[in-house]
Amino acid sequence: MLTETNLQTYLTKVNLASPEVSLLFLKEIQSAHVATFPFSSIAVLLKQDLSLDSEKLFERVILNERGGYCFEMNKIFFELLTLIGFDCELTLARVLNNRDIDAPRTHRVTRVRLNNLIYLVDVGCGGNCPREPLLLSTDEPQTQRDVVYKITQPREHDYLLQMEKGNQWFTLYTFDDYHYTDADCSCGQ
Repeated sequence: MLTETNLQTYLTKVNLASPEVSLLFLKEIQSAHVATFPFSSIAVLLKQDLSLDSEKLFERVILNERGGYCFEMNKIFFELLTLIGFDCELTLARVLNNRDIDAPRTHRVTRVRLNNLIYLVDVGCGGNCPREPLLLSTDEPQTQRDVVYKITQPREHDYLLQMEKGNQWFTLYTFDDYHYTDADCSCGQ
């Protein structure tokens, strides 16, 4: 697990101070993370040995600013949010990229409970990554700057994250509300 020292170093890197458990701060820290640390799956494609050890991840992704893929970025972010005091839950997803396929759960995201609401937080989805938390609600599309996202629920416990592309909905990934642990991530990497 990351430490208070890691948190202070991270906050300095993203130019934030005075962390607090609030929706405003959650928006600020997610936006700052996505703007500061690039998504990169090159090491995965090169089949390099990638440890999901928190300290090694923090050094590689945050201190050395090498970027990372979803399991790395979202694990670090999850642990930092937990240190701040957010109520976080690990969630695994199936990347679909608008295809109707039976994909494995190879994407990690975070659900955050705040003020009796649940938010989907993802800092590891590359250029399609939401810049701010998305309310886990299937009522209406959610606009973030120039991108419109929508969460739909085709079945009980199952959700789709979609974004609008050319007046059509593009499905990024599907996720569910089951309980996962870091052990699931070790198998999924």
